[in-house]
Amino acid sequence: MQRTLTALIASVYLGNAAWMLTDPLGWYQTVPGVPASGPANIHFLRDLGFAYLVSGAACAAGLWQPARLGA
Repeated sequence: MQRTLTALIASVYLGNAAWMLTDPLGWYQTVPGVPASGPANIHFLRDLGFAYLVSGAACAAGLWQPARLGA
């Protein structure tokens, strides 16, 4: 169960990162509630995209080394 959840989280985070890094304005305009938070800041959106990329990669790496997941 833990590996399945970790794989799901990794997939969602990596997909979101890819979207944010390749089309930050599209992501900004599509995700509900985000445009209401203020004007788009492309630099900030890409920074968040990299944070998702690192988090997703860490989850994916944990699938190959389960001891690091605490399992």
